[in-house]
Amino acid sequence: MKSDNKIVIKGSVEKVFDLITQVRFWPEWHLATRAVSGVTERPFRPGDVFYEFVRTNNGPREIEWHVAEYDRPRSASIQLKDSSLKITYTFEQTAEGTVFGRTLTKDKEVGIELGKDNAEALRIETQSVENLVRLVERIIECENVGPSYP
Repeated sequence: MKSDNKIVIKGSVEKVFDLITQVRFWPEWHLATRAVSGVTERPFRPGDVFYEFVRTNNGPREIEWHVAEYDRPRSASIQLKDSSLKITYTFEQTAEGTVFGRTLTKDKEVGIELGKDNAEALRIETQSVENLVRLVERIIECENVGPSYP
């Protein structure tokens, strides 16, 4: 299975990278994520490990992620421990903002099914990325607002 999503996010590539690589936000945007632990309060870096508690078709699971590749602010990838499941993030600055890509790949079955079939899993991934864009743009917008007093 391969899920490949690309979308423009209004914001600088550095800011978008730093927000997206903070695992603490996962439960707010990914439909399957229930909680996270480990390195969650800052952008992840090479060598970091974190845990995700997900709801799947096979029931709840705790999974362990490792940062596999890291090239701030251009790309980063994480890999499920002892698995072919990998998520790669790409970031490219354009005049409209940052072109963000999220690609999920797995070569074989890993025991984590997000839907009853590939079509549902792809829908979940697409909806989750759309949720992520809204979250990141909202955070950036709030940070760009100057002081306002009643």
